[in-house]
Amino acid sequence: MVMTMVMSVSVTTSITILRPATAVYLANREISDMGGGHAHGHDHGHHHGIKVPDYRQYKVENAPELVQLRTLLAQKGLSDPWIRNEVWRYDPKEFGTTAQRWRLAAFRGFKWGFAAFIATITIEKGLELVNPPANNHHGTSHH
Repeated sequence: MVMTMVMSVSVTTSITILRPATAVYLANREISDMGGGHAHGHDHGHHHGIKVPDYRQYKVENAPELVQLRTLLAQKGLSDPWIRNEVWRYDPKEFGTTAQRWRLAAFRGFKWGFAAFIATITIEKGLELVNPPANNHHGTSHH
């Protein structure tokens, strides 16, 4: 009986069900205290809390892709009650337009890759000038 009582206490202390307002408060407190908050005296001058944006700024009407999806679903008699949770992904201020995202994906790392390409070619051609290949049979015919 005692063993059962101790187990139930440990389970109830480790698993807690919070109201949404309490969960948001705790999440904000933990985010702002990350990296050693005031409780440990390790602030190091870095007191940057993460600002959680207001959910009301994200509207399905501001995302044309989601408006189109909602319309297509409505034509089939369906609806997505969670579509508003995806609006932030289509915010041009955060992630740019679709064309900007494609351009970024296609050319990400292009300048560093091109610089590495030029450096590799330059080094290889320089080494060929200093140490020419020993068995260079180009231009001679043995047949």
